[in-house]
Amino acid sequence: SDIHLIVDEWHSLLADYGFKDAVIDKLIQSFSEYKQVIGLTGTYLPVPHPHRRVKVTQHRDEIPVTIVSYNHLWSAIIEQVEARPEKTHFISLYDKSKRLDNLQALLEKRGFETGEIMPFNSDTTDTEEVQKLMVQNVTKDDTEVVISTYVQGFSIKDTDYMVHIAPLPGAQHSPTDIAQVAQRFRNTTDLPINLYWNFPPPEKSPPTDREKYLSRQKTIASKQIRQYRKDFNLGPEETLTSNQKIMISRHENTRKNDTENESDKVNLVRNDLTPNDYQINHNVYSVITENIYKQRRHMEKWLNRYGLTVEDEVACPFELPEAQESSSAT
Repeated sequence: SDIHLIVDEWHSLLADYGFKDAVIDKLIQSFSEYKQVIGLTGTYLPVPHPHRRVKVTQHRDEIPVTIVSYNHLWSAIIEQVEARPEKTHFISLYDKSKRLDNLQALLEKRGFETGEIMPFNSDTTDTEEVQKLMVQNVTKDDTEVVISTYVQGFSIKDTDYMVHIAPLPGAQHSPTDIAQVAQRFRNTTDLPINLYWNFPPPEKSPPTDREKYLSRQKTIASKQIRQYRKDFNLGPEETLTSNQKIMISRHENTRKNDTENESDKVNLVRNDLTPNDYQINHNVYSVITENIYKQRRHMEKWLNRYGLTVEDEVACPFELPEAQESSSAT
C-alpha cells in the first residue's frame, strides 16, 4: 500500500489500553497494511507494551527553555516583557483566579494599552479576539501580550512570540503542562521560552533578601524551641536531656510529614534544639540549596524527555514599584 496512516494522540495507545485493549489491538494489527504509520503526541510516554508489536522510530523537536529565577514573579515577567518589545508575549499562568486581572492591571500601569493585552481564559472565550485565535490560530495585529490560563486546546501559527510560563501558589505547571504550552506554537521550535523558577537559588539572591529570610526562619525556630522548653518546665540555665531531644525529633518528623510548608522550620528545630545562630544559618542555607536543586534536577529530567532542553539561568532579583501591591502572588 502507498497509504500513510497518521494517528493523533499517539499516547492513547497506552493510556487507554486498559479499557480499549480490543480496539487498540485491531488498530495495531492494521498498521502492516500501510506504507508508513506516523504517531503524533505532545505527551511523553516510553515505548510501552502494545507498541512493542510494531517498530517505532521516535522523532522529537528539541525546544530550548530558559530558567528565570526571581524574587517577585510579576516584576520578573514585566522586566522580561519590556526587554523584548519586538515580540508578542504569551504568558501562561495556569491559574483561573483574579491573578490574571491583577497582572493585566500592572501591565497597564507600565504603559500597555487595554487593547494591546488579550486575556485568554474561560471568561473571554466568546470574545471576538479569542474566537480569532481559536479558529484562525492568530491574534489581532495590535496584540502585544496574551495572558492565558490554558495549556492546551489551541494552536498559534505566528512565529514572533516569546513565551513566559509562570508558576503560582497552588497552580504549578507540571512537566506535561510546560511541554503542552511550548508545543502550542506549531510553526517554529525556535521561539524564546522562559520558565520562571519560584524561588531563586541562594547565591543568586541579593544578600539582604537572604538575611531577611534567615532572620525570619531563626525567629520561628527559636519560638518553637522556647515552647518545647516551656513544655518540659526547663529553667533558663537547664539543658534538654537526650530523651527530650528524641521526643522533639519524633514530633518534628511528624510535623514535617503532615505539613510540607513547615519543612524548613521543622529541620531547624529538630536538628538544632537550641537557637545557635551559626548552625541555624548553615541549616537554612543547606535546606534551601538542596530543595531547589533537587526540584531543578527533577524538572530538567522530565523536560528533557519531552524534548525541552534547559538553558542557562537568568536572574531577576529586583522588584518593580508597580508590582509591590501584588506581592501575595510570589
